[in-house]
Amino acid sequence: MDIWHLKNKYIIKFMLVIVFIYSLQCAGSSMIIAENRTWLLKSEAQKNKTVNIQIQSQSLISKEAVIKSEIKEIDMQTLVEIETITETSALVPQAAPVEVVAPVAPVVPITYQMPTASNLSDEMKAIWEKKVIGTDQWNTLIEKVSVEEGIDPIFIKCVMAIESGGYQQAHNTKNANGTQDYGLMQVNSSWGSYFDYDKMLYDPEYAIRSGIQVVRRKVILAEKSGVQPTVFEVLWRYNGKSARGKIYAERVTKLYNNLSGKTENELVLIKKTENA
Repeated sequence: MDIWHLKNKYIIKFMLVIVFIYSLQCAGSSMIIAENRTWLLKSEAQKNKTVNIQIQSQSLISKEAVIKSEIKEIDMQTLVEIETITETSALVPQAAPVEVVAPVAPVVPITYQMPTASNLSDEMKAIWEKKVIGTDQWNTLIEKVSVEEGIDPIFIKCVMAIESGGYQQAHNTKNANGTQDYGLMQVNSSWGSYFDYDKMLYDPEYAIRSGIQVVRRKVILAEKSGVQPTVFEVLWRYNGKSARGKIYAERVTKLYNNLSGKTENELVLIKKTENA
């Protein structure tokens, strides 16, 4: 029994030793596995960190490229601006004073709707149509010269109608006092050397302008007499302040009224000269 018990005792001890050794091996394996797992986790973390660093590095490289591009573009714009400033400075001397020019108001010309024979009433056509048709060809020139001289061109057209009917070479040599009348406006030779009468027969603009000068003198004479220079008054003085001249003024005033729509009391608008 003692031997058997002793044998069992050794067997039990042996088994305990084996179990202890096995336990040690298991614990070692667990530690190795844990260490391996920890290493793997650290390795994965390091790998992820490396990848993140690479991504951040690439991002920084891209941003750096964009910044360099923007800097280059800014440098180019700055260079262009500097060159522009340099060129402008070369063209405009910096020391030269800059003259400030005040805005000039636009010149508004006086315009007239020049009438023709077609604007005559039926009653006036029976009397004036032929003479007014003769003046229609001069409408543009009448308007040009009259506006330059500051007088109503329709008034001048009416004077031309009764004086010459628009016939440029009109020349009257039958005046009772021996004087003669020349051109479109039939300017009388009593003005002496003030006019070039022969020129009126071939220069229509000179003829019209000469007639307007006569009208200007009649306006001045009326004003000096204390009379308003109305259409009727100036027409009367243009032909001569007589009974016959009054009939003349009445006839032409009716024509003026018909073509312009204005009355006989309309003032003959004219620009006064400095020596008038």
